[in-house]
Amino acid sequence: MAKPARQIMVETRARASVSHAFWAALMYAMKLEETDAIPTAATDCATVVLYNPKFIQSLDKDVTLFVYAHELSHIANLHGVRRGHRNPVGWNIACDHAINLFLRACGLRVWDKAYQDARFAGMSPEAIYEVLKQEAQERQKKRDRQKAGGGQGQPSPDGQGGGGPDGDDAGQPAPDGQDGGSDEPIVDGLPGSAFEEGPPDGVGRDMQPAKMTPQQERDMAEAVRGAVARAATVARMAGRLPGELERFVNGVLNPPLPWFDILREFAIELAQDTEDWSRPNRRFTDVILPTVRGVRLGEMAVIVDTSGSCTSAELAQAGHEITVCAEQVRPSRVRVAYCDTRIAREDVFEDGEEVTLKYAGGGGTDMRVALAWAERHDPCVVVLFTDGHTPWPQVEPPYPLIVCCTTDVAVPFGTVVRMRT
Repeated sequence: MAKPARQIMVETRARASVSHAFWAALMYAMKLEETDAIPTAATDCATVVLYNPKFIQSLDKDVTLFVYAHELSHIANLHGVRRGHRNPVGWNIACDHAINLFLRACGLRVWDKAYQDARFAGMSPEAIYEVLKQEAQERQKKRDRQKAGGGQGQPSPDGQGGGGPDGDDAGQPAPDGQDGGSDEPIVDGLPGSAFEEGPPDGVGRDMQPAKMTPQQERDMAEAVRGAVARAATVARMAGRLPGELERFVNGVLNPPLPWFDILREFAIELAQDTEDWSRPNRRFTDVILPTVRGVRLGEMAVIVDTSGSCTSAELAQAGHEITVCAEQVRPSRVRVAYCDTRIAREDVFEDGEEVTLKYAGGGGTDMRVALAWAERHDPCVVVLFTDGHTPWPQVEPPYPLIVCCTTDVAVPFGTVVRMRT
């Protein structure tokens, strides 16, 4: 007679206390829930690890430990909160790649059906997602060309349609009101099945984020970081917190601040209120005062280091971040320059236009050229994406500068943000 799945999970937790103190402490901090509603295992990305009893009974002890740690990693990394407006299936797969490669580096035996593409080693889910999205777009274009030519479109590998892993988007129309000719929702420009070029059996669809208000998300994130900190303390006291886990804990407890958060704060502090005298302020009847229509950011200059030392994943991440930023802070104009040792290309996007990047260049690196270019346009703020391997001017530029650096190289001036890569 097969051992009950609940007993297997409890025994896994007990064994982890001996050799994997960090994961054991997190296991005891989170809830376990048995369900037949999912094919493998899942999490609400907050406090609960869910598992299918038949799936757990099919695994050996080592892989069971991996599955347990995998779901805890989704919680610890706040993947449910970090998804934003990304395609839920693609985001889940990107997170799985990052988690599984990390757990493999920690010495756990990864399930043989799990996503673990070695080319993504050391990359964040955000960067992995951008690569997967580009590849999914190419596959989708190929299918569209085949259909237009009278050929049959290629089905997704598991023969299933897409939709979010949590079911939140199932049956909902696409944001643009188009459904791509099927009932499958389109998020971030692609149906979920466009991402599913990998292992079958529902792998990569294991997140079921709970619906939360912004305040609930902040409270949950604080609680998760507290649990991670306590787990790290337990592991250190037991002498079982290796370098990989130490770096993981530091990343959870001290996450890098997204550069567009810094830019948003800058916009609020420095941008001038736009006053409209054509509509008197109705709160004041004895005196005519202008109506404040809100803070606005002026022209923003963006410099993208396209030297050969920047990877395609880093460039893809930069493109995504610029688009998100433009939507959030609404600059009056975005001026983009692509630079190696010269300005290889310049694009201008007016207020409301979608910012799209068309990379040019790829030789050496000299950001002095790009920073001098920015000064000629007298921008309100300059955002520079670079790996930091470049000569710098001897004098600090006369404008506010945010340097989004993909490495730990020293940057002599500006507000420096270390991007996840």
